[in-house]
Amino acid sequence: MCNELEQAARESIITMEDQDIFDEMVAILGTYARNKESLEKATMETNIISDLKVNSARIVDVIIKCEDKFGVRIEDEDTGRIGRIGDAVSLIKALQAAAEC
Repeated sequence: MCNELEQAARESIITMEDQDIFDEMVAILGTYARNKESLEKATMETNIISDLKVNSARIVDVIIKCEDKFGVRIEDEDTGRIGRIGDAVSLIKALQAAAEC
């Protein structure tokens, strides 16, 4: 674990901006979203399953692509926390920050 000083330093440095992560998430989801119109208007609040109509079985594919793209490992218990695109962005940022410690 990082000590408090290291953690404070890490919080002031962003490895990838929210918008960059969001844009990459939209690109990844584009392969699996059945509702392309909602994808084009997607925000951080867009629900991946109900708004974009991503088949719940395809969420595993989305997770794998995210792991590859962002260089993180998303644990099984974390997948349940991803409902909206913003949830994925927050989780990826947190995992990237933890990896730097």
